[in-house]
Amino acid sequence: MMKNFKNKCLLGCCLLLVHCLHAQMPGIIQLQKIDDNIQFFQTDGRQWAVAKSGDTVFQGNYDQCLPQFCYLNKRCYLSVQKDGMAGLIDLQKNVIVPFQFNKVEYTGGYDNFVLVWSPDGRCGIWNLQGREVIPPMYYAIVKKERGYFKVQDFDTQKAGLIDSLGHIRLPLEYGGCDVALSPGIWFKASKDMLWALFDLSGKQLTEFRYLNFHCNPYSTDMLFAQKTGRVYDVLDKNGAILPIVPVEDFIFFSKVVAVGRNNTWAYLLPDGRQLTEFKYESVDRVFSDYKARKFEKDLGVASPDIAVGKATRDGKTYVITLAGKEILVP
Repeated sequence: MMKNFKNKCLLGCCLLLVHCLHAQMPGIIQLQKIDDNIQFFQTDGRQWAVAKSGDTVFQGNYDQCLPQFCYLNKRCYLSVQKDGMAGLIDLQKNVIVPFQFNKVEYTGGYDNFVLVWSPDGRCGIWNLQGREVIPPMYYAIVKKERGYFKVQDFDTQKAGLIDSLGHIRLPLEYGGCDVALSPGIWFKASKDMLWALFDLSGKQLTEFRYLNFHCNPYSTDMLFAQKTGRVYDVLDKNGAILPIVPVEDFIFFSKVVAVGRNNTWAYLLPDGRQLTEFKYESVDRVFSDYKARKFEKDLGVASPDIAVGKATRDGKTYVITLAGKEILVP
């Protein structure tokens, strides 16, 4: 009953808010919730308004008006069109992006960037501080992680990467490009459907020979480069192939990496050095710090050595330590 009572109260509050908005501006055509206390509505073809906590804080005549709420700075912006041109304004009618574009679109609720399209269809980026970051001269722009943008040349449609300050990090000469993430960052780019790895300065680290790259979420010292469907080279952070036979599978753990080939498994350290031989039938993590510490105490693992994984061999289970010791679990 309490739940039904709360629902009825919530419905009553919503109806009261709509009633208040109607009372302030009769003839509401549409009503949209932007945030918990911000409502956006239209009363006729050009009259748009925003009400915060029931009070009208914005009212203006525009051909089109689209609310954009930025959770980064807790502010509301409006993508508006007037006399055929689009721009971005705030609730005080300060112009953030001038009215000189065909279309203006905010890129996301936790972002600081606005996509713009020029009258000839070219794409660019502005920020919410009212500064042009990337001039509108590209065929397409896609936001990537950590403030990078994949951009495509308007004529050739070749791709490159530009950072949030507008600096070109990878030139526009690739079939595709992306950000390869781990605790650090690499770039990757493709030619003829094969990928190469680059560092943050744009220096090429590998040849265009790989299908994809897989980064260790716990370390920047090593990553895997996919050669075929199930074969991977193990690379160091500079793109050099480590002296390990290519592997067929891998599992990232917090302190080590398990790698498999020919139905056997081994452990590597985060920098790619081999901790154990390929001799285990299965591998697993030590399930929690508490259990790891219990394993150490029960099995006599002496500090500073720690338990980093579990493995099975010949039907027996072993704890593997960071020093490469193998301790039988009773």
